[in-house]
Amino acid sequence: MTTGNTRVLCTAALVLGLAGCAGMSDLDRNTPIGAGVGAVAGSVLTGMTPGRQQKTPNLS
Repeated sequence: MTTGNTRVLCTAALVLGLAGCAGMSDLDRNTPIGAGVGAVAGSVLTGMTPGRQQKTPNLS
């Protein structure tokens, strides 16, 4: 895919995504924002990164 096509597709996705939020209340818009902030904060506080699993001790 060329750079021009990628830009057009990304712009279209952004416009459609923002248009979908037009009729939402403040609570409806802020809920996913809070969930995202909470997920990032939890990841930072626990030291986890996406795709990384904690090692479990081998008890055998």
